[in-house]
Amino acid sequence: MTNDADGASPPEARPDAGPPVHDVQPALGRRLRELRLRRGLSQSALAGDVVSPSAISLLESGHRQPTQRTLHYLAQQLGCTVEFLRDGVEPAGGATLRLALARTELAVLSGDAETARAELNAVTGDGMVHYPGYGEQVRLLRALIAELTGEPVDAVRLLEGLVDAMPASWRGTGEEDDAEADADRRSSTDPDSAFPCPPTAVFAALARGYRALGRPEDAARAARQGLALLASLRLDEDCYAAELREVLLLAMDELGAPAAEAVARRTLAADGLADSETGRVRARLAAASRAREQGLVTEALRIVDSTRAVVLFGQERRRAARFRATAALLLYGRGDGGDDVVDALRTSCRELSALGDAATAGRCAAALAEVALREGELEAARQLAERSLDALSDADPGAPLAEVRIRLMLGRIRAEAGDREAAGEQATAAAEVLRRVPEGREAADAWRETGELLERAGDAEGALAAFRKALGAVGIGRS
Repeated sequence: MTNDADGASPPEARPDAGPPVHDVQPALGRRLRELRLRRGLSQSALAGDVVSPSAISLLESGHRQPTQRTLHYLAQQLGCTVEFLRDGVEPAGGATLRLALARTELAVLSGDAETARAELNAVTGDGMVHYPGYGEQVRLLRALIAELTGEPVDAVRLLEGLVDAMPASWRGTGEEDDAEADADRRSSTDPDSAFPCPPTAVFAALARGYRALGRPEDAARAARQGLALLASLRLDEDCYAAELREVLLLAMDELGAPAAEAVARRTLAADGLADSETGRVRARLAAASRAREQGLVTEALRIVDSTRAVVLFGQERRRAARFRATAALLLYGRGDGGDDVVDALRTSCRELSALGDAATAGRCAAALAEVALREGELEAARQLAERSLDALSDADPGAPLAEVRIRLMLGRIRAEAGDREAAGEQATAAAEVLRRVPEGREAADAWRETGELLERAGDAEGALAAFRKALGAVGIGRS
């Protein structure tokens, strides 16, 4: 019979082993089994010389409760904390460690290998609190740091070890994997039981490493593995998808593949990001759901996290640009048409158009149209006013007074260009929209401007009617 660490009988056979815990023990048993399979250990290998394989079997099936000493031994062998093995939760140190690894990843992404290595070394010493998947995440980060410092041999060695630890179905190799272990890894619903690194990140880094070593065939294979995984998620627009395609194209070119030119031409003919931001977010969330269903939990987390980062970054840029535009419009509205204000309007208009804020970009375009009109740049003024009108129609079709002001500006531009007929058409269109505007000072001013434009266009009768509307909007001339 095997002995416990202190030389006594096995902990599961002790009288003080504690009562059966039918409610919580099955969960501990599942965690024990998942962690053991992830480590690639048999029950005998995990038992070692400390506990018996049959005791491991009983623990996994939920028929025995481990002693504290056995918990410590198993946690040490499985690379996790006692708290996680026993309760399924991490101690505070686990969250701190995750934060440190995230800081390391950010340093890697910014190309700062020195800071990344310092961050990683600070949390990989002896006595640190570990959690499930910690070792694999550290290995990936070490590989990325090695890539940054020009050590592709070390990077590839570490990455190949990570690929070997993946289920065969994820690698797309067609090899027979241990059926029981592979099924466990793919069907688990516990996020902590999944392969702890996003597979696409591993394949992308490995493909880059093979190219750096002058191994284009291996680079193409790794790229195809990553692309096959993304294709199973129906995720086409992704940072790794673009990178994997680029590596594959370069590898094909290095191998002299005739198809490389056709792939390059198809890429140039593509429309790029065809969907709206909302559509892309929905597509990525759907891909994350499919990844989760396939057991690719860390891949699902990567997709959600990267999508959230993109959305938040876009929101930050939009909010900053909108604030700058609001400040510039306020100053312009109060009569400050200085160069700094006009430059800010131009910058804001360009940025907000690119960021999808059509409404604010349209307001900036309207102000710039007025500036161009004052400076006699009629064609530029017309283009800006029409752009503003289009933006208003798309973003806020229920803003009649704003539409009226833009149409009156277009009319004045046409009048300055000598096209009285076109000026009259814009004034008539403005009058039609004005009928939906509630009476008041703003409506009166707009009717007056409409009358002036109609008079300038040679429509005296229409001008008179507009002036009467202006008076009526403020209660003058009513019986």
